[in-house]
Amino acid sequence: MPGRPLFALLVAALALAAAPAAGSAYTISAQPHVSEAAGSVTYTVSRTALEAANPTITVAGGGARPATPGADLGAPQPATLSYGAGETEKTVTVPIVNDAADEPPEDFAVTVSAPGATTAQTTTTIDDDDITVDVSPPATTPEGGTATVTLTPRAASARDVRVDYATVAGTAAPNADFTPAQGSVTWPAGDISPRTVSVATAQDALDEDDESFGLLVASSADTLSAPAATITIADDDGGVATTSASRGDVTPPRLRLGLLRTSGPRVTLTVRCPPAERACRGRLTLFNVPSRRASVQALRSERRLAKATFRLAGGRSRRVALPLSAATRGLLRRAHSVRVRAYAVTTDAAGNLATTSRGATLRFR
Repeated sequence: MPGRPLFALLVAALALAAAPAAGSAYTISAQPHVSEAAGSVTYTVSRTALEAANPTITVAGGGARPATPGADLGAPQPATLSYGAGETEKTVTVPIVNDAADEPPEDFAVTVSAPGATTAQTTTTIDDDDITVDVSPPATTPEGGTATVTLTPRAASARDVRVDYATVAGTAAPNADFTPAQGSVTWPAGDISPRTVSVATAQDALDEDDESFGLLVASSADTLSAPAATITIADDDGGVATTSASRGDVTPPRLRLGLLRTSGPRVTLTVRCPPAERACRGRLTLFNVPSRRASVQALRSERRLAKATFRLAGGRSRRVALPLSAATRGLLRRAHSVRVRAYAVTTDAAGNLATTSRGATLRFR
């Protein structure tokens, strides 16, 4: 019958039109690079009318140096696209985390997928905008002299670089043995010249051991080679001073810090004095890790959240509570989740001084 071939062709054509297009593909715009300081990167996802209207978007680390979702980038927004009738383009945004770590470029892949469609993918490299500032080795000065700590950027930055500093007591006491100092050092964009922080020490007539204190350093946007520098005041009075070197103990105390936890109006952690030490004493200071994308503006720059002191015998552990003020608790509750870091400045029985730190992301309710 001459009409039957035509009828069969019509049926086949209708079936083909009703079925999903095998191997149909979305396309996603290429974004080869994004600066860590950009805050986010946006992609355009295109489709044809035959493709599913609700594809999902996923991100994952890729390449030789994979970025870490949650630490280097956030979840895609939205995670599922919803095309209306006749729509062929949608945008998706991936948040970029601007941290203070000086690190190499890192890669991540953005993938678009849906049942019956070929997966579309593009890779983006996060270009780090941080640098490392080197902190000079421990310094020694005679009584009455001026101790200097040198800070030197390892590379030029396209923006200003700032380091904040403050002295902290060890076996040397503020005002009695040294003049407390606090402030900041700034390098204009492109400048890598060394900068020095000077701290004056006091002259006395006491025949005493050498004493030490610390200079804490911190940056809201960059990395420091050490969180503090140790400064030793060498006694220059009569007699033979008993120094840590003459006693044979020149090893800094390696205090161990446990996990940071929230406990009501406090943040707690366990400190452990090494068994090789006779005793450890010192101060714990808790800071927020600043982020330019923090939901609470006050937490976009570094601020001291709490402090506490500790003293314990060698080989012993103790849980230390860092009390949060009512105002600080209010800020942290508004932010809900905050990255924090605790710094411990520890002095052992021989007068050796060392710094240790521990970070964590804490939730406040």
